[in-house]
Amino acid sequence: MLTSRAWIGLWIGLSLSLGPAGGAIAYTPHSPEVKAAVEKAIKYLEQPVEGEASLVGGKALLAMAIYKASAKYGAPNPSHPKVVAGVQAIRDGLTGKANWDESGNYSTGIAVMFLCDLDADLYRPEIEALLQRMLSHQRSDGGWGYHGRNTGDTSQTQYSVLAMWAAYYHGIPIPDQAAAAVCNWLIRTQTPGGLWAYQGQDPGHYNRINQPDRITPSMVVAGVGSVYMSADLLGFVQRQKEEDDSKAKALVKVEDKDSDQRKPSEMVNRGHLDRSLADGDRGFAASYNIRTDHWQMYYLYGLERYMSFRELARGGVQKEPGWYNDGVSLLLSSQQAAGNWRDAKGQDAINTAFAVLFLLRSTQDAIQKTIKGEGLLVGGYSLPKDVSNLSQGKDGKVIVPQAVVDLDNLMRELESAEGANLDGLLDSKLELNVDLDSPTRKAQLAKLRSMVAGENYQARRVAVRTLARSGQLDVVPALIFALSDPDARVVREARDGLRFLSRRFDGFGLMDEPSEEQKRQAQEAWTQWYLSIRPDADLEVLKTN
Repeated sequence: MLTSRAWIGLWIGLSLSLGPAGGAIAYTPHSPEVKAAVEKAIKYLEQPVEGEASLVGGKALLAMAIYKASAKYGAPNPSHPKVVAGVQAIRDGLTGKANWDESGNYSTGIAVMFLCDLDADLYRPEIEALLQRMLSHQRSDGGWGYHGRNTGDTSQTQYSVLAMWAAYYHGIPIPDQAAAAVCNWLIRTQTPGGLWAYQGQDPGHYNRINQPDRITPSMVVAGVGSVYMSADLLGFVQRQKEEDDSKAKALVKVEDKDSDQRKPSEMVNRGHLDRSLADGDRGFAASYNIRTDHWQMYYLYGLERYMSFRELARGGVQKEPGWYNDGVSLLLSSQQAAGNWRDAKGQDAINTAFAVLFLLRSTQDAIQKTIKGEGLLVGGYSLPKDVSNLSQGKDGKVIVPQAVVDLDNLMRELESAEGANLDGLLDSKLELNVDLDSPTRKAQLAKLRSMVAGENYQARRVAVRTLARSGQLDVVPALIFALSDPDARVVREARDGLRFLSRRFDGFGLMDEPSEEQKRQAQEAWTQWYLSIRPDADLEVLKTN
């Protein structure tokens, strides 16, 4: 972690100034009021859109907000029409069939972030093509901006940094020179007071100058947030072991003493970087206001990103921070009856997507999924005592050669608040322990079958995987049912489980991201197979007892 004696005092001051106000309502993304506002906003975003929301970046932004909301409150839905449309818009943009924004840099950055969230492995060719396009637009001074201007653009630059960060933590290489160049540009274009302007005039040295262009809250959080992201990309942010607060933990951080001891880049001066971050934090705190008359929702999303990356670098995560409570209060009071948030320039859909991403704490989720999710295991649940053979893939996910977890224990975990962090473990070789010789076997299998139709997508994944490994042909109807699941990962578990049980290892096809028609055809094929070996089977309903 970035630490210094001077910064410790600054952090205490920031925590006091931006922490929860006494007597104020404390919100989280799971507060009923927040969830209701998000769901109302998603219904608005599902309608036809115009203006910038119809361009490549706009469609990707709306798709990202809709997908992240589905992941936060239920099952990630990659098959949602708007999500599918977002992917297609990106592909059309790469082939010249769709329009980018005026600069293209906003759209490219958002597109990379969206595809990394959706499935970085599946969409790696598109992500790499987008990165190539983005890096080709980087200015010689390290920033990004409008073609023909002699200044870099802090607003555009932040989205390129976001794209690099997202790609890097999903296993896609980023040139160190590009990350260092933009970090140094951000440091050089910072004002003497620690702030950033919209257009950054680069003096070519590290003696700060007054920036002539407008300085707004959204540019300040864009600048300091991007420096934090760059610092992380360049190895200046080291993870520290999370302290045990003596309470029972559902998840335990598995630490390798050498797991994240990256050598900081020599292309960025550590003293310049520390000064930039400390002054940026101080400058923002001194002028903090949740309201702005310049791109309010854009500012809120930038604020959430900045605070999330500062938490990563500095530690001291607050569950109910004051700035989030302020933002939620503002959004709840200004949401329109249709679910949108108004914008004077008519970009209501873009505005609404930014508001949704703020309410979801989407950057914090991305960090937990990619960085803080590394090494997460279910604590005390019959895991192997020797964890030395655990490793981490290039995408940040835990690789568990074999982990057997008791069903009842994991069910409690899935129902807890921490259950939202289990995706990394579920993507490993987790097995649930269903004791087939136990008197409780029948009840366990019944519980698993009921989980297949439940609302919790993680529980559905666990249930389908475990039913498949039970070796019992009685579970086949539940697996056939699971082929229609809205979450593609559950569908893949069901497909692979049916192949395992039937010993038909080619199965009946079914790609990793099937259409609804392809899923229906697979269900029919597997139904005919099952009836061929069990002619009297009843497949009309999913039996749960």
